[in-house]
Amino acid sequence: MFQRQLLILALFFSYTLCVSAQGLYVAPGTNFNILAGTDISIDSLVLSPSATFTITDNTITRNTVVVHPLGDTYISRVYHFTGITAPFTGSVVFGYADGAELNGLSEAALRLYVNNGSVWNPFFTGFVNDNVNNTLSVNGITAQQLNEITLASAGGVLPLTWLGIQAVRNKSDIKVQWQTAAEVDIDFYSVERSTDTRQWVTIASGIAPLLTAAVARYSLTDYGSSPGRLFYRVKQKAKNGAYNYSGIVAVMETVTDNNVEIYPNPTSDYFKVGSVAEAGLKEIQLINVAGNKVKSWKTLQISYDVTDLPAGMYHLVFIYNNKSVNTSFTKL
Repeated sequence: MFQRQLLILALFFSYTLCVSAQGLYVAPGTNFNILAGTDISIDSLVLSPSATFTITDNTITRNTVVVHPLGDTYISRVYHFTGITAPFTGSVVFGYADGAELNGLSEAALRLYVNNGSVWNPFFTGFVNDNVNNTLSVNGITAQQLNEITLASAGGVLPLTWLGIQAVRNKSDIKVQWQTAAEVDIDFYSVERSTDTRQWVTIASGIAPLLTAAVARYSLTDYGSSPGRLFYRVKQKAKNGAYNYSGIVAVMETVTDNNVEIYPNPTSDYFKVGSVAEAGLKEIQLINVAGNKVKSWKTLQISYDVTDLPAGMYHLVFIYNNKSVNTSFTKL
């Protein structure tokens, strides 16, 4: 059975804090700050933020029923926040009791459900069921506001299969592409950008799904983006209000280097390069004006054959561990 524990290690400003066996109270106008890497245990709920998490003017209590209607069967243990919290990033461990509390649910079918004040969001990935210690833990929660937390049946299925996400830089433009399969009941996609994987900005929303059982391919270009290192992810929102995310893809910092030699330039069949550092080089990408990668090489070549490419302007990108170097040439 899950052992109750209380560990509060945090940086406090002026506040009034009251912790009981089944709840936590933060007085109005005061903050309770939980530092990254610190655990706070409230009854059998453990929050472990990976970035400072602030609870303001809030009471957290354990109940047996939800406030917001939940279509799936849930256990008789619900943690309710009187207010909607700031976005939480980190991991959650949820402890429960055997027997009647499970409401007939199989422990293996339990998943974490979090309500942000308007919709329930199930977490179908990044979880570990431990039916020996009666806990379910979820890692990798990102920017999730908390209003109610419980465990419910995984009877609902993820409305798609994520196949992959890529991002390719073309000077100041970044082309984001993603692929899915088995799409059902999806409302729309959104594309988000970040500089640190903690704070995200939506750069496009309302992207209509193809709603196909086959492989679906999508593409969006982020024009005029920063030359620094950037991160991208895609958010899927289902028609029932639930949502989840693709993986995160990184785009390296870019530097335009006019010292890189490409000759002959223009060219009709091949070119060579000079003044390029080989140390730390991961890949060489050839990008067309539409932002598509048309050729790539893992190492420096004696010469680069482009006879099969149509005429036009191309960008040659040298990708290193922590940056990319760009230059251009013309194919005749």
